[in-house]
Amino acid sequence: MNDLTALLMVFTGFAGFCTAASAVYVFNDILDRTQDATHPVKCLRPVAGGAVGVSGALIFFMVLSLLTGLLCLLVFQLDYFLIVLLYMTLNILYSFKLQHLAGLNAACVAAGFVLRVFAGAVIIDVPVSCWLAGLTFLLAMFLTVAKRRCEMACQGADGNKRLLFYPGAFLLAMIVLAGYLAYTLSPPVIREHNAPDLYLTSVWVALGLLRYLTVGFNRAGDCSPVTFFIKDRPLQICVALWILTLWWVIYIHGN
Repeated sequence: MNDLTALLMVFTGFAGFCTAASAVYVFNDILDRTQDATHPVKCLRPVAGGAVGVSGALIFFMVLSLLTGLLCLLVFQLDYFLIVLLYMTLNILYSFKLQHLAGLNAACVAAGFVLRVFAGAVIIDVPVSCWLAGLTFLLAMFLTVAKRRCEMACQGADGNKRLLFYPGAFLLAMIVLAGYLAYTLSPPVIREHNAPDLYLTSVWVALGLLRYLTVGFNRAGDCSPVTFFIKDRPLQICVALWILTLWWVIYIHGN
């Protein structure tokens, strides 16, 4: 597979996962419309707010699902199709039942991000290391737990009882940091990238996690990590410095 073909397949696979994710989000909004209507932010969602009816949302869900199937056909890889199908099945089960099971709901959300990683790897025919899969899962768990804690702060403990089971976000952040540091110090990784100083990038990972813990973790209003990243300049600076440090360590200092 040449680079251009791989790039086209990646974009097609990315679009397929976007439509799959959109479909399950619509489905979740339909099921949670009554509860969302009492939330200070989620009440603005189209179904919960009444801007879109249930029948219209169901039609939109079916259209997105069909579009997902079409994109899977364009990718033309059985493994990719099975991963997307597993992703949608897991999220539909999440909407019906799993989101109400403390602990397991966060694991389901994190598993969805790991499935995205495997889908991308299947498309371009590259292996997924245990480091990448593990760190993706842990980071997604951390962000999910932090979001739940933020929702608890907004709603109060009585607003959603499953939110009471998320006291360990700081511990998860430290596990993510320890895992990342171990990855950068791993001899195979150092040899592959010719970068013995790769561990220096962990400084920005630590600062970014701490920033989110101390500010985003406790803020009121929209609890989405994406919204926080878009609005928070210090976190954006941490990510930019991580990218610059990674580039310097691998392509300048390493050579």
